[in-house]
Amino acid sequence: MQHLNQGLVHTAREARIGQMRHSALLATIKHDRADLLSQLLNHLGNRHFARTLADLSAAEQVRALRLLNAKKRASLYRELSQPQRDLWHAVLKREARRSLIRRLTSWLRPARLKATRP
Repeated sequence: MQHLNQGLVHTAREARIGQMRHSALLATIKHDRADLLSQLLNHLGNRHFARTLADLSAAEQVRALRLLNAKKRASLYRELSQPQRDLWHAVLKREARRSLIRRLTSWLRPARLKATRP
């Protein structure tokens, strides 16, 4: 019986710790605090940080990854689950497509203006 109670206490403690991680992560994202997010990553480690990210919405995950510098993002990437990696790739691919369209549009705009002038 005592072993069962210890297991329940341990589970409740883990749930509280998980909730605190989740709250801290949301607060840093909400206030765009890259410095605090970096400290949180250092404190939790890549694996726990990636697991905590998995509980967030897709938009919040992407926002958190953007706040991290490239080196930390690369080290964290190894610990992301496959759906999280797929999400990140989809966002980057969509942005690359948008930036290409913007560049092409800006290049073509002067040519269109010259063609319409008498």
